[in-house]
Amino acid sequence: MNRQHQTDFRPGHGNALQACVASIFEKPITSVPNFINDVNGYYQAIQKYAMSKHQFQFQKVNFNSDGLLPFAILPGSRVILRGTSPRGDFGHVVVAKVSEDGRSVENDFDPHPSGEFLIHPLVWCGFFISPKEHVIVIGGGACGLACIREIRRLRPHTCITLIEGRNRLGGRCCTVNLDDVQDKS
Repeated sequence: MNRQHQTDFRPGHGNALQACVASIFEKPITSVPNFINDVNGYYQAIQKYAMSKHQFQFQKVNFNSDGLLPFAILPGSRVILRGTSPRGDFGHVVVAKVSEDGRSVENDFDPHPSGEFLIHPLVWCGFFISPKEHVIVIGGGACGLACIREIRRLRPHTCITLIEGRNRLGGRCCTVNLDDVQDKS
């Protein structure tokens, strides 16, 4: 990661978000817009930038009451965290890495020169995903269904196509209603 420090420190107008996005995409801060100043709002501005420049979508999710992500994200992924600044009663963002459990995060980089990170509780987590992520699972048996469940757990926004040769799921496992089976003795 090419760490970029923020250069504007005005509460509510600073460019920490710009520095976080520049750091994650390893770009100079001057080549990334200050999303906070966009008239359409920072979220739409990041969406537009990420898709047009890098072919990624930006997703934002709130942390649950336990301080965890609501679903697992690929461990090691770099994300943007939003919380309260330790320098005053205003928001701030930093870069973090998703922990091995996929639902908690570890501080990675604070674009503010103080490096103080955030005051808990954390508010939201933003992450970039490729809309081109598409997995094809062949077979709707136990292994195929377990594979789909694991992909959903680790990469919830991945497009999954299941190819199954039968008109039902389960593979060799099948439920039979014994009332429908006649005694052949």
